[in-house]
Amino acid sequence: MAPTKVEKKPAEKKPVVAEKAPAKAEEKISKEGGSDLKKKKVKKSIETYKIYLFKVKMNRMFNSMMGF
Repeated sequence: MAPTKVEKKPAEKKPVVAEKAPAKAEEKISKEGGSDLKKKKVKKSIETYKIYLFKVKMNRMFNSMMGF
């Protein structure tokens, strides 16, 4: 007795793409929201640097006036 060939049916594919698409959309939203925080940090650090420069300038001016 020779073994008979059995027809193989292709496995059913699950709609994986449909499940991954919303996850990517959520990632984009979270990344965009994070960029707002990054912009605020950069802006704050620039302001801090400007204050530092102002203080250094005022300190040098004061020292030159007082003769230090």
